[in-house]
Amino acid sequence: MEEVLKVKTRDYNSIQWSDYFVYDTSSPTCLRWKNDRYAGLNNQIKRKSAGDIAGSLREDKSDGYKSQNVSLKNKSYRVSRIIYCLFYGSISEDMVIDHINGNSTDNRIENLRLVPISSNNRNAKLRKDNPSGIAGVRIVDHNGNTYANARWTDENGKLRGRWFNVKKFGVEKAMEMAVQYRNEMISKLNS
Repeated sequence: MEEVLKVKTRDYNSIQWSDYFVYDTSSPTCLRWKNDRYAGLNNQIKRKSAGDIAGSLREDKSDGYKSQNVSLKNKSYRVSRIIYCLFYGSISEDMVIDHINGNSTDNRIENLRLVPISSNNRNAKLRKDNPSGIAGVRIVDHNGNTYANARWTDENGKLRGRWFNVKKFGVEKAMEMAVQYRNEMISKLNS
């Protein structure tokens, strides 16, 4: 059985980021507020001063992924994407920002590159919540059955998966089949 999952994205191209932020590597996020920020009824409460650090660290509890986000107009945005837009303008929907050194909180412009979603996802590290110990392969209980599930991202950036029934093959064989199938798909996509 194969599945296709959709990824939700936020529009970064419609905002003039230089109106709000200044790039500064002395900031832990590499961003600072350009102007004072106010909130409350009639904007009477000063929340941030020009030059203050913009953004904060966020860790996804499910997988341990760390990112730096900043709130603007009641929406949260990834700092790395804002910095890329400050330097290069826009980001195509089918592309993502990759941290070259693998540190998702290092937002220096020289550490950021634009890559296809599929390339970035195929090179993902082992998730913290993956008990199998193998990136892209996990044991899943679904509708009363247990499966070894292989997941990968295809050339169009769509998440794909294949399920191997543990009851039919046994845990070891199902896991082996899932690992082998995922490796075949990754090899085919990378070639």
